[in-house]
Amino acid sequence: MGVKRIYQKLKPTSRCVMGKTHSVSMMSSSCECTEADFECDYGFERQSNGKCAPAFWFHASSVSRRCTAGMMFLNTTGYRKVVSNNCSAGVSMEYTAKRQQCQVQAPKGLHLVTSEGTLTATLGSNCHLPCFSRGGRQCKDEHYTGLR
Repeated sequence: MGVKRIYQKLKPTSRCVMGKTHSVSMMSSSCECTEADFECDYGFERQSNGKCAPAFWFHASSVSRRCTAGMMFLNTTGYRKVVSNNCSAGVSMEYTAKRQQCQVQAPKGLHLVTSEGTLTATLGSNCHLPCFSRGGRQCKDEHYTGLR
């Protein structure tokens, strides 16, 4: 797929005999990519309008969970090139995953605890701010002493 091949062969009416060393002549060149050269990526399904959209069970946020600030990741467009397809250019850039910077994400599910058991802290008392994350990511607990 994605390659145009031109073979040179004898005319059917030809009366030539080719020797053992004769090889069939072939020229190859890649074709421009079209929409037909791409299929839906993992977590995406083809809709009735022909476009790929996220499947009901797919959550893109779960893919970027391991992504930390400063790192790069490939963000899918919902499409991937069909395996063994050698097309180039054309609509390739439109359908190929884009390289993006990981975003800083606030921890989810923050719980505040004080030594008095209320959401207020007395001046000069200790305050412990544990961090619990729903996504399984580690976050750092914070301890404050002698609040002023």
